[in-house]
Amino acid sequence: ENRMYVSGPAYSYSDYNSYSTLQVVDISDPSGKLVEGASVEVSGQINSRWQMNEYEGVLRVISQPLAWGSQPIVETFQIVSSAELLPLGKMSMVLPRPENLMSVRFDGNRGYAVTFEQTDPLFVIDLSNPAKPVQQGELEIPGWLYHMEPRGDRLFAIGYSGEWGE
Repeated sequence: ENRMYVSGPAYSYSDYNSYSTLQVVDISDPSGKLVEGASVEVSGQINSRWQMNEYEGVLRVISQPLAWGSQPIVETFQIVSSAELLPLGKMSMVLPRPENLMSVRFDGNRGYAVTFEQTDPLFVIDLSNPAKPVQQGELEIPGWLYHMEPRGDRLFAIGYSGEWGE
């Protein structure tokens, strides 16, 4: 209603890390005037709009540094105003093996992250205390996941099993 977020990955050639700069744009002016707001760096790449979400005065982001084997990172920011975001919480996810972050969705006090390596583990993040995100559980999904859609107490997913034609 009052803000939109624009982001994308930035790269450092001096090492194999990457980060994303997240720019807030204030869109609250009824005449349509856009105002540049705060700018913050997050610890990993943001490659999709689904990786960031504003909920009840908190911006939540799940990103992953570029370096192979790096863990996805959950970061939360208190939204004071469009011009001011304060770091609130940060957590590195624990993966059973090195994988790339493929899909993220948020729904209320939960975040969902899917990684990829011929099976797609689904991770659930508890965001009920934004200052202390907690990796709550995981479910291994066979095949590859294209899209997740949280709907209350259900999570719908579309993908394929890995065999062409299935």
